Amino acid sequence: MLLTSNLLLNNVKKPRSFLVAPWLDDKNNFMSREDQLKVYAVPDQTTEQILAKNPGYFMSMAQGEWEEIIQQSGQAWEAIVTCFVLDTVSAVIFSFFLFVLVV
Repeated sequence: MLLTSNLLLNNVKKPRSFLVAPWLDDKNNFMSREDQLKVYAVPDQTTEQILAKNPGYFMSMAQGEWEEIIQQSGQAWEAIVTCFVLDTVSAVIFSFFLFVLVV
């Protein structure tokens, strides 16, 4: 996941550079065979395009324990995007209050 994120965020120079078939090897989560074989072009916009439309903003990516990253950075963000917060936090209540403080 980190290698894919790095590739898409830092190294793609033009939109729709890669074709992805997310359900190709899956037997679930699609309605028909055509859905299973459907191909999508990613990314729809490059990081450079997004940042050019929003001067003064920046994006960053970090790996590690969520509470530790937030506490060490000392920054506030407008958004935090993650898929593993509740799965990996050591103390859910503490993490909730930490999240409220930084956003």
